[in-house]
Amino acid sequence: MKNTPSFRFCAPLESTLPTLDELLRRAFPEATKGQRKALLERGQVEVDGRVWRDVKRQVADGAIVTLPMVHGEEAYGLPEAMELARGEDWLLVDKPIGMPGELNRDNPMNPILFLADLLGLERDTFTPCWEMPIHVGGPWLFGLTQESASVLEQGWRSGEMMMTFLALTRRLELPSGQLLGPGDVPITYTVTRYLDGLCEVQLIPEYGRKAQHEDAPHPMELLMEAMGDANAPILGDRMRGGHMVEGGVRLRLESILWETHGIGHSWSAPSDWVPRSPVIAYTKPEKQREVLASDEDTRNAYAPLDDFDEDTLRPQRTTSSGSQSNLDHPTMRVSDKTLEIMQERGHPWVLEDNQTGGRAHMKPGTLVRLVGKKGTHTLKLHNITSWPHHCKRLLMVSCCLMRYNLCHPFSSLRRAHLPLPRMALPVQNSDHRTATNFPP
Repeated sequence: MKNTPSFRFCAPLESTLPTLDELLRRAFPEATKGQRKALLERGQVEVDGRVWRDVKRQVADGAIVTLPMVHGEEAYGLPEAMELARGEDWLLVDKPIGMPGELNRDNPMNPILFLADLLGLERDTFTPCWEMPIHVGGPWLFGLTQESASVLEQGWRSGEMMMTFLALTRRLELPSGQLLGPGDVPITYTVTRYLDGLCEVQLIPEYGRKAQHEDAPHPMELLMEAMGDANAPILGDRMRGGHMVEGGVRLRLESILWETHGIGHSWSAPSDWVPRSPVIAYTKPEKQREVLASDEDTRNAYAPLDDFDEDTLRPQRTTSSGSQSNLDHPTMRVSDKTLEIMQERGHPWVLEDNQTGGRAHMKPGTLVRLVGKKGTHTLKLHNITSWPHHCKRLLMVSCCLMRYNLCHPFSSLRRAHLPLPRMALPVQNSDHRTATNFPP
């Protein structure tokens, strides 16, 4: 039996805990107050798996709220969409949060048709180039005729039109990478700034690839689905576990470029883009000890190994029993915290920091000794030189933990969701790009 579509979102951390009624209003703006009340009375609203009926009850941050998806009956008035730019056959408007974004010419009360009236355009020809969810706002491209809208849509589907989007999500460990969205559309992401427990990311969908499906979703749906699948739902996404902040989904078009049609615009995020509340609890990590230029011993202890030549690495000798001596392995300097994680928790990753030494002089497969101020550890270093530049901050290692006799082999995967404890595993695609699934 097919599951009924439902809303699923997370309660944010705010100075005053939001009530259930407030969260339902934010998540379901197109529903009437009577509809939301009926859902509660029928026991169809659950918080962390338990039925809630008290609308005034406060919801703790991190709680998961679920309810069935029903058709909203709240009438939407005249849209307050502002014109941003206009060309010969196109128009860009600023869509407000709460305005339905699906065109229905059979319904004379459709807000998009009202928008055409307000802009002095023909109802019968004014056509959006992609759909916009009701809880998403920002710049929106229209064709002044159905033919021009089709040409513009083909422009972004073919990849000729370049679009960059901005989003807010939970704090990510990797500052950049690539996702594989629905319809096999790659999405490049880059963290532009960290905001305690949140981060702002720039998302670039790369439409037009040979492997792309003809029915690849529209940009907004594509990006929300890809981020949800990667365990990093966008703030305000009511379908995929996003934190239900005030002000709608934090996803908007940041820039658009198609020179052949005279389209080239960019916009800054509005003043209320970043929520005033923390949204997600976050504790800043302890600051690492600063290395002073006058501290000769400290500077030598943290000196990188980038200047070593391969000729300086001694050949690996064997002991009388035939096994290799750990002392013959080349060394790589890391922080003491890294050694602690490797030894006590058996973690298969080394995260590069300002105390990590160089490894460009080491061949793939070389056994190395991790050296800190408090001890050493032995592991097998894998090839990282073939990885894209933005992933080189991660040292991909397969642990040969002598003490625990553990081995963590890595395989070449196209797309996977790996439950790693602290950070994501970048996986190599056939086109040498990187797909990433963010950890919980």
